[in-house]
Amino acid sequence: MLPKVLTNVLTKVLTNVLTNATTNVLTIVLTNAMTKVLTNVLTNVLTKTLTNVLTNVLTKVLTNAMTNVLTNVLTKVLTKALTNAMTNVLTNHLTKVMTKHLTNTMTKVLTKVVTNVLTKVVTNVLT
Repeated sequence: MLPKVLTNVLTKVLTNVLTNATTNVLTIVLTNAMTKVLTNVLTNVLTKTLTNVLTNVLTKVLTNAMTNVLTNVLTKVLTKALTNAMTNVLTNHLTKVMTKHLTNTMTKVLTKVVTNVLTKVVTNVLT
């Protein structure tokens, strides 16, 4: 009875601790990695494509004053919209997927490890 209780308690405690620690580390790592990737991709794609298109269109259609106004507005709007969208995607999708995957994986690993360790400890103590 005691090994089963200890196994359950330690499994739950270690699972929670490792899940939280792993989630925190992966959140930082994935956020940094995705920030770098997205920054590079968005900078390359948006800078090259949008700069060329918008520069040509705005230069021909708008005056210098309107170009300055729209540049400021579009920069703020696009920055805010893209930041919000990517934050939502990264927060919701990656957190859910990685949390579920890591929780399942770590639960299995920890259950097996804790069970093996406790079985050996109890066996050694009882013999």
